[in-house]
Formats: sequence, structure tokens, C-alpha cells
Amino acid sequence: MSAKICTDMYGQQAATGQAANRVRDHVLWRAGQRLAASHRACGENRDRCGDPRCAGAYPCLGRRIADQAIDASQREWPHRWTAEHDLRSYETALHATGRRR
Repeated sequence: MSAKICTDMYGQQAATGQAANRVRDHVLWRAGQRLAASHRACGENRDRCGDPRCAGAYPCLGRRIADQAIDASQREWPHRWTAEHDLRSYETALHATGRRR
């Protein structure tokens, strides 16, 4: 049985659009965009994550962290610092368990 690849109605282009002028941390913004692109709602089942390695209830932890990183990239440094550490902790946990985004 092959894994289904699910996409949302906007496709990946919506998640990788141009950065707003108010973005203060472009590295954090891009990292959030990449994570958000892989953790979108499944087209057939909007209550599940479309990433076959995740497939958790949507919005899954990966999507919530991605949204936090994107939002924080436009805010003051304490928000950016916290979001960056949350993002790195999530990525470290995925690599430690052998799962990849």
C-alpha cells in the first residue's frame, strides 16, 4: 500500500510566497514556511495532517510550531528567541526518533 500525498487547495506556493516587509528575522520566517509546507491539512481529510510521516490531528504539533515561527519572525526578539528554540527542539526530536519532516 503506497502512502497518499495530500495537498491543500492552495498548494505549496501559498506557503512559500514572498516575505512581508515587516519580517524581522528572515531565517526564522523561511524555516517556519518550510515546516508549514510539509504540515498542511490533508485534501481528503481536513482533520488530519497531510504529511505521511506525521498524519496527526490537524493542526498538528509541526504546523503549530511553524505558525508560531512565522508569527514570531515579525515580532520583537523575545518572541523570536522562544520560537527559534521551539523549532529547533522539534527538529531535534524528529531526528532523534529517526523521523524526518
